[in-house]
Amino acid sequence: MRILLKHADRSRERRAFTLIELLVVIAIIGVLIALLLPAVQSAREAARRAQCTNNLKQLALALHNYVDVNSVFPASALNVRDWPSATLTRENTSVFVRLAPYIEQQNVYNSMNFNLRWIHGENTTVAGAGNSVLWCPSDGEVSNTQGITGIYRVPSGTVVPQAYTSYAASVGTWYLRLSPSADGALYAGRKNSLNGVIFHDSTVSMADIRDGTSNTIVMGEHGHAYLDAASINSYHFWNSGFHQDTMFESYHPINPHRRGITGLSSAFPRQASSFHPGGAMFAFADGSVKFLKDTIDSWTIDPATGDPVGTAWDSSVRHYRFVPGARIPVYQALTTRKGGEVISADQF
Repeated sequence: MRILLKHADRSRERRAFTLIELLVVIAIIGVLIALLLPAVQSAREAARRAQCTNNLKQLALALHNYVDVNSVFPASALNVRDWPSATLTRENTSVFVRLAPYIEQQNVYNSMNFNLRWIHGENTTVAGAGNSVLWCPSDGEVSNTQGITGIYRVPSGTVVPQAYTSYAASVGTWYLRLSPSADGALYAGRKNSLNGVIFHDSTVSMADIRDGTSNTIVMGEHGHAYLDAASINSYHFWNSGFHQDTMFESYHPINPHRRGITGLSSAFPRQASSFHPGGAMFAFADGSVKFLKDTIDSWTIDPATGDPVGTAWDSSVRHYRFVPGARIPVYQALTTRKGGEVISADQF
């Protein structure tokens, strides 16, 4: 009996893992994590992209509500006197401040003095009023409000809280900073050369979009976190009517930094870009939101002139023009309101 019990006790003895077995298990777990990680990252990006789509849909709806009330799309900026006593006119606040009542920021709208420029000390309370509808979740730095100095007209050393935006209004193929007092007789011609929907001093109605609302971009992304450490706090102010902050042009292709285009410098903040793999999100005048790929048909920059092929700068009138007979690529055509281009849905 004792022998049987002793044998039974030995049968219950546990055998530990050997070092080799342990290493094999760890290796298997590592392989499984490596296989699952891309799927997890892909799922997270899909969720972020869905939220970005929703943000742009809300902005497109806000634009439609604005048009219903005012009959025209909001301007990206309107001119006011640089100082109350000055004769020179410059841009005041951004399109997003004009849309504030339609994106649940009526109190912010009420705080803005539209007779003064956005940089005036009286309007600094608006600067830090962030809104998550203006932040793409893939754009990691954009939701961080920063304290800045030296830009607003406030006592030296005053720190102003500043909020930012991942989105911008479409001014068309190129941007021009307009000022009736500075441009004089050239003002009307310069304004007429702007071919987007939302630009400086614009008054574009739905009827003015002759290319079709489903083929005309009104808003898009510009990746704030792409800016380098020296400039990231100085661009994309949500409340600013300055072109580097809340407007984009199709002068360069989507995500030009991925296309090997050099010499962008300060022009980069006003180009369409995003952190979504392969392209960027855009809102159209019909209220739809579409993802446009980096590979969409777009013009190239002539390295000799720095201008897109098919365009030229006319110094006599101080604005860009298309070279007669030039082909307008699909991406640039989508940003014009009345270019007369015929674009099918399978082209973008």
